[in-house]
Amino acid sequence: MSSPPPLDLNFINTFLHQVWKDDLKVTPKQFQPIPSFDNHMDIVKEEQQIVKEDEASSRRTVLVNERILNLQMKNPTDFGGPIDWKFELSAFRVLPYPSYYTKPFHSIPGGWLSKFAAENNRIAMQAIYQDAHPEACEGVRKELSKFVPKSSTRIVDLGSGDGDGPAITARMFPSAKVIAIEASPFMIVCGRRQNRDCVNLEFHHQLAENTYIPSNSIDTVTVTLLLHECSNEGKRNILTEAYRILKPNGTIVLTDTPQTDLFTYRGFYEPWKHQWKDFNATKSLSNVGFVNIIDHGIVGGDGHVKSIEEHKETSVESTDNRLFVFTAMKKMKSSL
Repeated sequence: MSSPPPLDLNFINTFLHQVWKDDLKVTPKQFQPIPSFDNHMDIVKEEQQIVKEDEASSRRTVLVNERILNLQMKNPTDFGGPIDWKFELSAFRVLPYPSYYTKPFHSIPGGWLSKFAAENNRIAMQAIYQDAHPEACEGVRKELSKFVPKSSTRIVDLGSGDGDGPAITARMFPSAKVIAIEASPFMIVCGRRQNRDCVNLEFHHQLAENTYIPSNSIDTVTVTLLLHECSNEGKRNILTEAYRILKPNGTIVLTDTPQTDLFTYRGFYEPWKHQWKDFNATKSLSNVGFVNIIDHGIVGGDGHVKSIEEHKETSVESTDNRLFVFTAMKKMKSSL
């Protein structure tokens, strides 16, 4: 199979604008962008204009899209057949989405509430994390799942997206029940299909800050690449919910992009990156009651593992294909 022709920013932007408009035609009104498609497009176009004026961001945007196109040609995501979106979405209710969630994340109208984002999430993650591990994002997810205690029999992943993260955990823990909490019905539709081999994985359509899971019932909670996309209030609420549902002595595995990495490039809109820059994982975990907090360093990128503080002090140019990892435990005796 021959390689696709080189891409340029104008072609990418024109193509994507048309795809998004076509997606809107099959998206029920209740799941369309809030406050409107046009409002989101204005934000996306502004971000795209900034990219055109920044050489490094232009190169990266083209590179990522070329990788995505190559992967789509060579190894497209297997959904087990065509998706009837109107039928699939009819099974979902509208959640009380907090305002921080209704943004055009990653320069996609609708953000996570998007057919385009859901259908392309697996391949996009493989493309972005291609240099972080020999197996790209899939390999990174396998490494992260190793932080889950082997004794875990009930595992919850908050903000699961298309569920590829908890699916890998479910495959590594075949005797455990793994619950993926996800607010986007689009992500759940794709996630169930592309991970249909995972019989011990189930998706719950709920907010990460209000899971409706009983208190003190979960062995391990994983939170991966979620908090940087939340307001400060959202972060606190999600960590509080994780603490509530964990059993005493239960473990949280918190993984996300290093704080300054979101400022390296433009092109994939991150509405909460300025709040994220000031995020302190140790303090945030401690504030909701977690103990035995361990900084496991940064995984990926240059291949070296360093602490968050060491990362902040380095003068080496950072990229967004790295992740920090923290683990912590719920107190043995807790009123929650």
